[in-house]
Amino acid sequence: MNVKLRMTGSQHDQINTLLRNNPQCKIYGLCGEHSSGSDVYILVHKILGTMPEFKFDEALYKAKKREMTLVRFFPIIGSPLDNVMSKCFSESIPYADIEMLSNGFKGIYWATPDSSATICQFMIVGDDITIAGASKKDSETQAFVQRNIQAFGKGTTRILQNITIGVVGCSGTGSVVVEQLARLGVGKLTLVDPDPVF
Repeated sequence: MNVKLRMTGSQHDQINTLLRNNPQCKIYGLCGEHSSGSDVYILVHKILGTMPEFKFDEALYKAKKREMTLVRFFPIIGSPLDNVMSKCFSESIPYADIEMLSNGFKGIYWATPDSSATICQFMIVGDDITIAGASKKDSETQAFVQRNIQAFGKGTTRILQNITIGVVGCSGTGSVVVEQLARLGVGKLTLVDPDPVF
């Protein structure tokens, strides 16, 4: 299971402001969830802020009623047996812990108490698109990708490696477009054509 978290730039700013004002606090949020093959996307819907215990029960109720994932952001990942997790598990609510590091993120997602996965990618969409996390291609960078890094920079190349692009029609112009996208190092190509595509 590849778990990927998405949030807006304003949500990211809100979390950072709360953590800057109180570095020991825990910030909760409600997330929608979407599965596509082996990928699970956690989409931050609303940042609830810091909560005392009585509001936490209200957040659990909302998460269960709307079939959402509860996520907790803070500077240090909690212990695996803490009170928040046990309450989520008792209510059958998916749960994620996100550690906000100075140079990125680290996170764990639990669909059930017995099923956990490391969050492999974090995307923040604001004025810019920021993608953090492990890229499958980082260790296998090909020579043409190295040339693209020289031409476009590491940030743009990383974005290209982590996106999916669909091409409708793979003959004529479509075949040239597919080849160029592959040479640019696009992470995944979805090809649509009435004829078999090899």
